[in-house]
Amino acid sequence: MKNIFFSKNSRNIQEIWPIQLKFFFIISFLLICCGLLILLPQTKIEISFSPQPLVLNFPFNLSEKISQVNVNLAMIPARRISLLSEPSALDGYIYLEDLKDQTNQLQLIYKRDDIVGFIKQKLDNVVPKNQQVVDFSFDHWQLIVQKKDLSTGWAEITAIVKEETIPLIDENLLRESVVGMTLVDAEKILETFQVAKSSFKVWPTFWNRLPVLKERIHVILTKN
Repeated sequence: MKNIFFSKNSRNIQEIWPIQLKFFFIISFLLICCGLLILLPQTKIEISFSPQPLVLNFPFNLSEKISQVNVNLAMIPARRISLLSEPSALDGYIYLEDLKDQTNQLQLIYKRDDIVGFIKQKLDNVVPKNQQVVDFSFDHWQLIVQKKDLSTGWAEITAIVKEETIPLIDENLLRESVVGMTLVDAEKILETFQVAKSSFKVWPTFWNRLPVLKERIHVILTKN
């Protein structure tokens, strides 16, 4: 009797085990697929804006008597050099032809990083909070020497700054606004951000939705 009982139980276990194993593989497969759908998709959103021109004049003084930039007083440290003893240009310094003396023996120079930092802080104070400067570059400016006195290591200069601004976008908020959406719905959301043009690069290419993880959405801002 015991042998018959164990043989029946053994037969039942053998019949149930393949079914349980099948369910295990099916559930595991579904979980892997769900994980891949969450982790693999990624989207690159390229947003273009129509930039607005920004032209501002920032006067400042160069002085050999100070060692640090003073934004409030518009003062930038300078260095007076002898072109006879230091004929080669020093790295990181700006050499303006108009800052030489009449004999071309002395010249007033100053650091590029100092003027860039000075202008950047000045722009931060005047650019509206809902705007941002795009492609900020020293190459966009014109520096005009108004007055100079090389005997005291001083000069007055006006920087004519020509930049462009675009709307300030909270990229984190934008990503949160479009997670999991279809491309059509995401485009409608982007219209509320006043973009001039937008495009989506989705991977896998057949996928028509944005990732459900905002970290898988990358935003690139450009000017139109």
